[in-house]
Amino acid sequence: AERCKRLSSDGGAKPSTIAGLSSIELERVSFAYASSLSGGGTYAVPSLTLSIQAGQLVCFPLDNKSGASLGTNTLFKLISGCLLPIDGQILVPSRWRILYMPVVPIMFDGTLMYNLMFSERARLHSRDTAYEICRALGLSSHLLYNDDYDVGSNGCCLKFSDRVIISITRALLHDVDLLLISSALDVLGERHGLKVLRYLAQYTKQRGMPDENLPKNLRHMKTVLYTTKFAMLQRQASEVVVFPEATSANGKHFNDKEATSKDLNSTACSLLDSTQQSLPSSLHCVG
Repeated sequence: AERCKRLSSDGGAKPSTIAGLSSIELERVSFAYASSLSGGGTYAVPSLTLSIQAGQLVCFPLDNKSGASLGTNTLFKLISGCLLPIDGQILVPSRWRILYMPVVPIMFDGTLMYNLMFSERARLHSRDTAYEICRALGLSSHLLYNDDYDVGSNGCCLKFSDRVIISITRALLHDVDLLLISSALDVLGERHGLKVLRYLAQYTKQRGMPDENLPKNLRHMKTVLYTTKFAMLQRQASEVVVFPEATSANGKHFNDKEATSKDLNSTACSLLDSTQQSLPSSLHCVG
């Protein structure tokens, strides 16, 4: 049996033993920001139940015009443990390394190599491996093997696309078991984003990096959750979960703090009808 982390509304993480758990389980999870509740607003994540099997590349599609996402950023923060739900519970294997990557990736002041090899786990890999990943993901050529390049304060000397690539490379070198990418792929554009997703698909299939010392059958399964507004990138997923932007009767977009369960369900079903021809067959409408 593997010990799992139980995140609930009591403000802490409780260990729970679940035999053979190899999935992410959300059971009636709700979340609302304090400012929303005090102002009579509604839930960002309203009573959501969802199961995601490990080892998959899972897409949460965004609105293809605005790129907005109802509650998905909040949902990713809940799964990663950055936020705790008000109600319900989230179960993930406790030994998993989990990394949430926001739309604006975090960069550290210092050199390129410092940013790539930031964690002790990452330093188990060679410098060449780091740059091989960077090359495969499409890092700008002038940065390759430029160890001492100063990225500037919070990465201000880098293109935004390079910040995304460096952050993903750092996550893979850290051997993350669950990577949550919130909207950052859309910044790359369709072609570049497709290149990155194909590499991430191999990461999930191989259960990590090719130079990993452990045999494949002894490694943790790798799972990637991402959001995107591009249909081409949505089609790369092994599973698609519809958690769309809700709108009111007058067409106003709700933000991450203004969605009701009824709005979510009705809009999800309408998006499902309009996209079922282009998305993978393994598609869930949740709410």
